[in-house]
Amino acid sequence: MERFARFAVFYGVLIGSWFLLVKLKVWSPNVFPSPQGVMEALWSGFVGVSMQRVLLGNSLSGIFGGWSWPRYSGNHSQPKDAHKFGDVH
Repeated sequence: MERFARFAVFYGVLIGSWFLLVKLKVWSPNVFPSPQGVMEALWSGFVGVSMQRVLLGNSLSGIFGGWSWPRYSGNHSQPKDAHKFGDVH
């Protein structure tokens, strides 16, 4: 619990200092954006674009490539058809 408390205090002070520096307008917002601006950009960039691409890519591969799940033998060490490819150890 002590480790979590140090972690929380450190990041609390760090983000609090960030808010303070933005509020004091030490630098231009283009150079030093607010934490809200950074989170909004990350959220829209990741969720808005990256997740759409992942979902679209997985959907298209499922439609056109078929769902391909590996088939394993009882001991989960090798695929059942490994002998076809000379991969049996």
